[in-house]
Amino acid sequence: MVEAGGARRHRMTLESGDHTLTLFAYRTGPFKTVLFYVLTFLTLGIFRLILHWKQKWDVKVRMVPCTFESAEYIYIVDNHNVTELQPVLRKPNVMIPSANGEMQKSAELRWFVFRKLEYIWIDNTDSEETADESDCCWKTSFDIANQIPCRSLLSVSEGNSGLSSSEISRRLEFYGRNEIVVQLRPILYLLFMEVITPFYVFQIFSVTVWYNDEYAYYASLIVVLSLASIVMDVYQIRSQEIRLRSMVHSTESVEVIRDGKEMTIGSDQLVPGDILLIPPHGCLMQCDSVLMNGCPY
Repeated sequence: MVEAGGARRHRMTLESGDHTLTLFAYRTGPFKTVLFYVLTFLTLGIFRLILHWKQKWDVKVRMVPCTFESAEYIYIVDNHNVTELQPVLRKPNVMIPSANGEMQKSAELRWFVFRKLEYIWIDNTDSEETADESDCCWKTSFDIANQIPCRSLLSVSEGNSGLSSSEISRRLEFYGRNEIVVQLRPILYLLFMEVITPFYVFQIFSVTVWYNDEYAYYASLIVVLSLASIVMDVYQIRSQEIRLRSMVHSTESVEVIRDGKEMTIGSDQLVPGDILLIPPHGCLMQCDSVLMNGCPY
């Protein structure tokens, strides 16, 4: 669901699964950018640190509202009032799927990533007079693939030739690989993000005061305990990332029909519209699929 005039408004509401997302479009302003760097320099970085803690303030100080057409950042508020700021990524001259499932050329692809999902800007309006509120919207690749009519999938299956190599390349470029990528953040980054939390910044300030007041023993004890706590927190975060990556990283060999021939590929190379062949002994499905036809063995 999209609020009226989505392309020309600053705000938009999306239904994403069980969540309701409220999106706000922003771009950086020259005057605000200069003011931000001046205040950061004059306060020795304290101003920037405060904005890091208060993301809503960061948006108000550094950015100006704009339309989604010209947005550089998307400020996201979910139904639990959890906020996140994500940059709008751009890629020129990309093939995107149309309403009937065929790939067509687009001058620019725009998207942002939120909780491992890519939200892609779809603008099907030809003019402002004929624009409909549902024509401009952020959609996930799943939503885009889900709107493809069943008849277009049936036509591929009935031909028994599958997708062509050129069509595979175009769909891979748009949809990406059929895998969940969990990147391990650098240890130094995790340490830095822990140190600049309000609690540890207060600890640093307190320890500095205590050392100046000759409470060296007590201050040193706080330093040791804080360092141990930071190391334990970083270790737990790193361990969780490693476990999560090992859980989601799974690639199997699958049989498909492409260019009229049966072939075996990695499941990470599957694209929407591929024809899969299920072997007699069965297999582990690495994607959502629909059983089109078959016979008992």
